[in-house]
Amino acid sequence: MGGGIAFVGLEVYQDGCTTLEPAYGERIGPPTLLSDQVKRGRLGLKLGRGFYGFGNGQGAEVARCRDRAYADLTQLRDSLGSITLVESRYR
Repeated sequence: MGGGIAFVGLEVYQDGCTTLEPAYGERIGPPTLLSDQVKRGRLGLKLGRGFYGFGNGQGAEVARCRDRAYADLTQLRDSLGSITLVESRYR
């Protein structure tokens, strides 16, 4: 846990786990460590602290890299056009 969810916001990840827990059970609920971080206000990149510290302007650089990556993924998705999803045989 850490890297990716720190970019989204720890409270967003916690809310997702909390929302899915009734349907999928306790195993999908928010981990205690995550809830503790949120309670302490350590929400990730946007506040400069979460599971990682983003001090000395590092947060801004990380956010720029993240945003460039998302923009590149959006362009790739758009260039692929419509994709038909098939049912996975790996359930």
